[in-house]
Amino acid sequence: MFLSLDYLYLPARDIEASVRYYTGELGGELVWKIHAFDAWVAGIRLSQTGPMILLADHLHGRRPS
Repeated sequence: MFLSLDYLYLPARDIEASVRYYTGELGGELVWKIHAFDAWVAGIRLSQTGPMILLADHLHGRRPS
């Protein structure tokens, strides 16, 4: 059983387009974006209480698995 859900880790083939979508279209807030080990990961907050969305360009596929 989960006590809390801190984040959802999602694939993002185009990190910039994904950040624009989650912030512009969905109204999220970009909290951070980092590049390390040949990968971009961005943290987006969509609500004050829900889990943060982590967008990562090193994950494969179009949706979470």
